[in-house]
Amino acid sequence: MTALAPATNECAWHSRPRATARYWHYRVGRFVLRNYHKCATLILALALLNCFWRLSSSVVSDLDEARYGVAASEMLHNHSALVATYAGRPEYWNLKPPLGYWMQEVAYRAFGPTVFAMRLPAALCALVVIALTIAVCRRWYGRRPALLAGLILTTCFGLVSHHGARSGDLDSALTLILLVAVVQVPTLAQSARSRLIWAGMFALGFLLKSFAILPFMAITAVYLVWSGDWRRSGWRDWMPAMALLLSLISAWVLARFWVDGSMYFVDRMVREDLLGRSTSLIDGGTYRPWAYLAVLLDRFAPWPLFIMAAALLGKSRREASQTNYSRLVLLWALLPLAALSIARTQHHWYLDPTYPAWAMLAATASLKLLARTAQSGRAAVVSLLVLGVLFCEARVLVRAGLTDRRPANQVFLMSLHDHALVGADETIHAAFPLSHSERFILQVVDGYRIVDSDQPRTAALLTPSDYRVLLLRRAQVAAEPGSPAWRTLAAGADYVLMKDVAPVLDASDISNAVAALAGGIGQRPCVSGPCSVAALSMKSAAGQGASTRSHRHHHRTLGG
Repeated sequence: MTALAPATNECAWHSRPRATARYWHYRVGRFVLRNYHKCATLILALALLNCFWRLSSSVVSDLDEARYGVAASEMLHNHSALVATYAGRPEYWNLKPPLGYWMQEVAYRAFGPTVFAMRLPAALCALVVIALTIAVCRRWYGRRPALLAGLILTTCFGLVSHHGARSGDLDSALTLILLVAVVQVPTLAQSARSRLIWAGMFALGFLLKSFAILPFMAITAVYLVWSGDWRRSGWRDWMPAMALLLSLISAWVLARFWVDGSMYFVDRMVREDLLGRSTSLIDGGTYRPWAYLAVLLDRFAPWPLFIMAAALLGKSRREASQTNYSRLVLLWALLPLAALSIARTQHHWYLDPTYPAWAMLAATASLKLLARTAQSGRAAVVSLLVLGVLFCEARVLVRAGLTDRRPANQVFLMSLHDHALVGADETIHAAFPLSHSERFILQVVDGYRIVDSDQPRTAALLTPSDYRVLLLRRAQVAAEPGSPAWRTLAAGADYVLMKDVAPVLDASDISNAVAALAGGIGQRPCVSGPCSVAALSMKSAAGQGASTRSHRHHHRTLGG
């Protein structure tokens, strides 16, 4: 890959005779330079659309976001700042420090326990990532590469879609934190302030996703050696920054040890999140050394082709000079790619923090390709750039508007929130293991107390005053209820919510009720969706109190 053009060359391909002014692409370039701030504002407006359109009405993923959403809600209600729980039990499936949960708790407090609030931190972080990338790229390479990099990042399918800006996951926030950290690297040798910001950001990155920061810390070390900056600062200059980094991480470790009474959580985090994911396959899938190259060709398409074309063209012309910024951007893009390709556990979202670097590479490479193309061919290159942006934008909108539409079963569960079906003193007992998304909707969004077949039933959840409210899958139901005491509160194509007026005496009553229903309830005509709930909920007892808010097999792939 060739060097990137420095900022001073941003207008190099415009140093042409006046006759070039008749070309439409030349006029577009001049307009962009003269209206930089307006163009940047339009790009951010497009980013706002891509990040927030239908954000609250798309499907709730059964992957990490629903589980994060449940854990954050339970931490909020339990007033627990350090220990995350899921379904009332300590969370050892997502072995992450608490910063991500804290962000979602703040959103829940501000906007209530909704899908929008769960995803708001990720969407806001993505907006800041795009704005900061434009600002940094302008400082390093000029206005035109900055706008193009911002446009590429705004329409980047990998950054915006699954596990990115439009989900309740942590990778968008990690991308922002690491972006702030990495842009400090060129001035680390000269600036104590940059070193403190660098250390603080990496400490926050650890508190968000633990060892995911390691490849990006390696970028710092390699850059300091490559550029020779390591000679310009002594070890004493680094002591305040390293003290800040270690003190923040150590403070959390000691606090967790104090709460747990042992190092069990931290030990598992090291063994599973660091060593386990590096040396073995976790969460299913297969190991392929070239998997992340395929991810870039898919989720960052078509920009790797522009980068390769510019690299080949640059090599043939023997232009090998590189600025320090170019070295950093290359390391930022390639070093994590190489490190992650070696690790055995692979997920496409591990590349998310590198997308700002890839966007800068694509922008500078595309403009370099345009500058080195003959005058007669520049219109074709510009047309390809426009088509590339339109393709990426269309892909994002199709994903948000069509592919990620909320399915009927989730619409049904969320519609239960609008009906007073279950009182404040009652608990819904699911006759099947709940998926992450089902628990998030019923427990967090609808606000019901919920216990499933995998969850221990404690005395706090089962009291003599409780009534049996059962949630069954439609496949579990076989014939009409033999007892008139059973009432159907709501029914859909996938679920049946029923209530027995007889009080619960002990936990075995739940198992007996499920067995009786499975053998004695038959298929009854129903339709899915909120309309069926409205019709069937009329059978529920009048005056019921409003509902209050009081491990499944997990398969992931590089696609998604």
